This record gives sequence, C-alpha cells and structure tokens, in this order.
Amino acid sequence: MALAKTPPLLYPIRGGHSGPFGSGGAGFASNTLSVATDVLHQTGRVRWADNGDHVCSKVHIVSGTVTSIGPASILRVGFQNLSASAPRGNGTFTNFGDLTAADVVAQAKLVVTLASQKSLANGELACVSVQITTFTTGDNLRINSAGHPNVPQMPVVFLNTAPQSGVPNVLLEANDGTFGIFEGGDFFSGVDNDETWDNTAGQSERGVSLRVPFLCKVNGIWAGGFRLDAATGAVTVRVYSDVLSTPTTLLTITPASNEICGAPSSQRFWMLPLTEQTLVPGIDYGITIQPTTDINVYVGELIHHTAGYASALAGGTDYKRIQRASGAFTVDATRTLQLGFVISALEDGTATGGGLLTHPGMGGGMRG
Repeated sequence: MALAKTPPLLYPIRGGHSGPFGSGGAGFASNTLSVATDVLHQTGRVRWADNGDHVCSKVHIVSGTVTSIGPASILRVGFQNLSASAPRGNGTFTNFGDLTAADVVAQAKLVVTLASQKSLANGELACVSVQITTFTTGDNLRINSAGHPNVPQMPVVFLNTAPQSGVPNVLLEANDGTFGIFEGGDFFSGVDNDETWDNTAGQSERGVSLRVPFLCKVNGIWAGGFRLDAATGAVTVRVYSDVLSTPTTLLTITPASNEICGAPSSQRFWMLPLTEQTLVPGIDYGITIQPTTDINVYVGELIHHTAGYASALAGGTDYKRIQRASGAFTVDATRTLQLGFVISALEDGTATGGGLLTHPGMGGGMRG
C-alpha cells in the first residue's frame, strides 16, 4: 500500500467544530434556562464509537453556572422528535430522565438515566433537549455546549426557536457501555485555557501521547490556545516514538522567534513545520513543548472527566496528556492538551486485505 500526498490534515482534533481554532483552543457556550418554557436543544447525527447501532440508556451533559434552583424543581434531559420546521426538538419528550435540584451541580458533568431506553442507529439524526419541567420562580441555570464563533448548520444548538453559536457537548451511553457523540460535536466536562508552565515548573516538559490508526506521514505539529506570556520567550518542541515505554527522540525543534507571534494577551492557533516523518499504527507517539526560559507557555486543555469517554472522540483513548521533569512521563488519561500532528500523506487504499478508513465526524480524525 502506497502513501499518497494529501493537503494538510490536522489529527486529532477535539473541542467541537472549531476545535483548536476557538478562543483558547476550545471552550463552552452557555445557554440559560430561566423561565418554565425555556428549552435547550442539541441536535446532530449520532456517531457511536464502533460505528454500530446501539440502545441509548444514559445521556451525559455539562452544566454551567447555577444561579438558583428550587428544592422542588426538576431538570428533564432526554430525546425529542425533531420539529418539522427546524433541526430542534418538537417540544415533547419521548425518552428522558429527570434530575432533582440536589443532582444539579454547577460546572459539572450531569448523568441522566433514561426511564425508557432509545434505539439509535449510527448516523441517525437525533435531538437531546433540556428543560426545567417542574419550575420554581427564580430558577436560573446554564447548560454548556461547545463554543463556536457563529451559528453552524449541523450539528446545531437551539435555545427555544433561536439557533445558538455552539455545537452539541453531549455524550451518549449505550446499555452495553459503548459511547457516542453527535458528529461534529464533542464531549468535555471542563476546559482549562490557562494551563501554563515555564522552565522552573516541576514538570516542565508537557504534551500529549497519541497513536495513528493508519500508516501516514506528518510534516508539522499544531497547538490550540498556544501563547507565550510575554512578547519574547523560547521553547523546545520534541517528537517521540514509544513515548510511554522507552521514549526515543525523533525530532528536537527550537522555533525561531519569528515563528512565534509575541502577543501575550491572546491565545491562538500555532502550526510548526517539521522534517517529514512516517508514522505507523500501534506506536505511542509523543509531542511535547518545553519552555527554556521563565516565560510562561499556555496551551488549551480539555478535561474529559473519565478516560473511557474518549473512545467516542477523535484520537480515542490513546490521545492523552503527558508530562515529566525527567525519566518516565506521567500520564493523565482524563485530559488532553490541544496538540497534534499535521498529516501530509496517507495510505492510498489500493492494496487488498487492508481495512477501510472511517471518519468519526467533523470533530476531527479518522479511524481504521
């Protein structure tokens, strides 16, 4: 099987449509439920981790600020059939579960067990809606979707009949334990746009480990929410193979000052070229950034709450945060910095016996 050149592809990308291009390398868009009739709708095509069909038993969402919720109030989360006029719910819950006021914690992952489970085919268009169905005067809370700079076509988020600048931040859980998301959306329970360190930090070399599910070549790295905390500063970027066992340095890069935009007040996307490398499946590759001065480095970080949830996301459970002072890297499988490769060539798929590549959605990446 030959490697065919391709225009630049970023792998893997998390954080919704805008992924690393959003403010700080991804973030939340919050929608407020403050009257009894307010309903948040998150709509998209279901993509299960294994691209199969499953029966959904639980829905995971993320709360924002909870200003007030009465002790008798009920927050309902579940599926609605689509409206005939727009990609939002039609106002009637079909399969749902209820949370009491005690269950609704601010800035947290909320898990709802459906009273009646729902069969969902891979690729099916579906809508998860949220409403305070037992409303107490003064109730006011927010539900987070993934931030987006404008209103997308699909997937899409509606507050009542108004489309919002966000994409779904919903995790579906099947009764057999398989996870899924809405294609083009994502699921993260927290975001740290201020993950920062310098050369005096106890673990100053930080980055990600990841695997590629296909033979490919890469000729760059990207970082989302990257910036230095001053107009000047210096970093060393490294690429490793076998980073979780016996790290072997493939490349060490010291970017020139004219390859970094010295704008300390703004986090941004960064792309850095590297000597083209061939990557193969089954290897834990690493990308790290290490400051060489006491100027802080920022990289956006997504918090996924539970390591297994990543099976439904771009890069799967092999894409995770690493860091070290020296010796072996420590691993946090519940988080990932917004770092990845720029792919320059892929298998052309002409040989027999090879698996077909499948795309898990606009959230980024491919799976073999």
